[in-house]
Amino acid sequence: MSVLSTAKKRTKKKSLPPRGKGGRFIKKTAPTSETSEFASEDSSPLDTPEINERALADNDPSASEHEVNEQLEEREDDEDSLPGAPDPSLTIPIPELTQPIPFPSTQYSHQLTIPTTSEPRPFLRRSIILTPIPAQIQYLPMATTPAPSSFNRNDNENPQNFLREVERYIHISRITDEATKVVLFSTFISAGSQADIWWGTLTAAHTASWATVKAVFQAQWPAIVVAAKSALDYQKELLALRLKEEDVGERITVAGVSTWSHLHYHGRLQKLVQDAGVTNAPVFIHQVREALPGVIQDLTTPAPADWTMFLDEIKNANIDVVQDKARWEKEKKEVEKAQNLRIAKLESRQTDPVEILRLQMQRATIEQANTPSLPAVNAQPRPAYNANMTHNAIPNPANNMSARRQVRYITANQNTMQRPRGQPPTQEERDAM
Repeated sequence: MSVLSTAKKRTKKKSLPPRGKGGRFIKKTAPTSETSEFASEDSSPLDTPEINERALADNDPSASEHEVNEQLEEREDDEDSLPGAPDPSLTIPIPELTQPIPFPSTQYSHQLTIPTTSEPRPFLRRSIILTPIPAQIQYLPMATTPAPSSFNRNDNENPQNFLREVERYIHISRITDEATKVVLFSTFISAGSQADIWWGTLTAAHTASWATVKAVFQAQWPAIVVAAKSALDYQKELLALRLKEEDVGERITVAGVSTWSHLHYHGRLQKLVQDAGVTNAPVFIHQVREALPGVIQDLTTPAPADWTMFLDEIKNANIDVVQDKARWEKEKKEVEKAQNLRIAKLESRQTDPVEILRLQMQRATIEQANTPSLPAVNAQPRPAYNANMTHNAIPNPANNMSARRQVRYITANQNTMQRPRGQPPTQEERDAM
């Protein structure tokens, strides 16, 4: 029962009344209201009824017993709720500080270190470590190594090429023994040949080692002296190099590679310029440019400063422009060729001489048949030729008829440009008209 009462007392929250000098609680004033039907002397008759308030004085000893009991209960509640609490009226002494309190800005703040979060490590899988194998030179086996051809010492064979083939075969086959090299060399000599006869004449000193065999072989068949081209020869080839008109803008195959014809010409021209030793000298540029097709000439400078500029212009020519110009030039040449052929046919056309004579006789017969006959009175015999005849004599028209119908003969190679009667004109004659 006491526990429940204590819990109820603790749940109540009351404000303590003020205390007096002797520690006693000061009595609270209780307002009382009293209504009067009459107005006071201070108010007007129109005012509403006033409420008169009266308050008990603080030092009024006439306090009710109920109020005193409430104050005592509140004090007991305070003591129960705060056991061991000092008296509110008690003065607590504060000791003096020996050191001044530091300014807040000078106090060192403890920095908290936040642990860094690292990314989760991936799951490690078990891996197989391969042991490296040291690199070794792999030689081809003897079965797959091509053997050199037999040496006969014919006029079409180069002895130095045969010696190099034998050395390559010995190196690839990893033959290190000197005697084996010599025996192997002898097996590549064709039996019954001039080289076989020479090999039979060698002594043991000549065949003691591979070095002595090579020395004797080179002494017997020395290397062919190469006739190197001079700068003048390369200059002649430079001027003789040509790019065909019909190859411009076309693809050609060089060593199995498809390329443009003008680019292949550029490579050959550049090599000849280097071999001729005129790379830094602007010579022969004009002659080479004049020998180029018209399509390539139009894409280059009329007077290049040096070979580098001229070669770059040929190399950097736009292939679309080159093909368009080349196509137009080919069409133009085809038209000119057809016209020239037509003109040649018209000029070279000749008629058979027998046919020409037959046509002329036929023409003379037709003209004679169309001539009207003269009257009989005018028909007189043709007078004899008189040398003393004057120029004033009037000739007879009938006597001059035969003179107007004389037949004209021409040679076989003379072109009459006449067409047989009764035949339509040919295509060449229509074009000429």
